[in-house]
Amino acid sequence: MTRSVEARVNTVIGPVTVAASAQGLYRLDLPRPGQLRLRDLWARLGLPDIEPSPARTLADFGIQLSRCEAVPCQAAAPVSTVSAPGGAQLSPGDLVASICEVVERFFLGDLDGPALSFSWIPVDMGQRSPFSRAVMEGMRAIPGGFVASYSALATAAGAPRAARGAGSVVGANPVALVVPCHRVVGTGGRLTGYGGTLPLKVVMLALEAQMTRRPGEPIPL
Repeated sequence: MTRSVEARVNTVIGPVTVAASAQGLYRLDLPRPGQLRLRDLWARLGLPDIEPSPARTLADFGIQLSRCEAVPCQAAAPVSTVSAPGGAQLSPGDLVASICEVVERFFLGDLDGPALSFSWIPVDMGQRSPFSRAVMEGMRAIPGGFVASYSALATAAGAPRAARGAGSVVGANPVALVVPCHRVVGTGGRLTGYGGTLPLKVVMLALEAQMTRRPGEPIPL
């Protein structure tokens, strides 16, 4: 029987649950709306006092991120592979512990650009269709500091007319952050939606903009 391990880490935005098996991470649950604590982080990031909505754009919140015109993102600089501690394959328990640390550091704004790829974290995709798996892999190919559209994900999955289907896969993503569905936006940088609430999506993207921006050198959208 495959052993799975689950743990909860208390972050600055609330409790996050992480679960992994021998095949990799299969669940990462961000705080539920009633558990979210965003006020202090929202203020620290200098975000404007406006309510996020699907039609709002990243520019409305002063978030400057580059756009992937195609997935995998050809515009991105090469991303270094970030190895697991010690470079060895981790047991489910050690993997969960390492991911909990990464999650905690993410919401503290304490990761650099390469670390935001989460490339060292194995993800257990489970029983998924080829299209769903391709969309999940497409999301993983969006680097920190970049966003991509639903149509770009659909095209990368071999079904350019299936942007709505890609959106369904994005919305059902069980592995938040590590499979970065928050980096998927609509035309013109519209927020569109997010299962973890739109204010959380804004905060996550604002954190990534901060962690990937060189001092004095804003990244254009």
